[in-house]
Amino acid sequence: PQSSWLTKIGINSSVRDLKYDLAVDAEGDARPSAIAAGLEPPKSAAVPSLLSQPADEGWLESTFLPYAIIAAALVFAGLAVLKVQLASRARS
Repeated sequence: PQSSWLTKIGINSSVRDLKYDLAVDAEGDARPSAIAAGLEPPKSAAVPSLLSQPADEGWLESTFLPYAIIAAALVFAGLAVLKVQLASRARS
């Protein structure tokens, strides 16, 4: 930009009491984004997570898949470490 300015804004509130963020108007239309301030949800949905489950399912159903994947990865890593240790003992 050819020119700019900085405005200091004092907020007389504790962090706990703040419910939204400040938003700026980067386009110069005098209309800051309510989405950027957290007052409205984004217009387009974010990419859904592969591990997300519908909210109406119970706790076990909604958390089982992530924990099952983590458990399988830990078992696989443990078996890989065990295989390396056994192979190194066999060479000794």
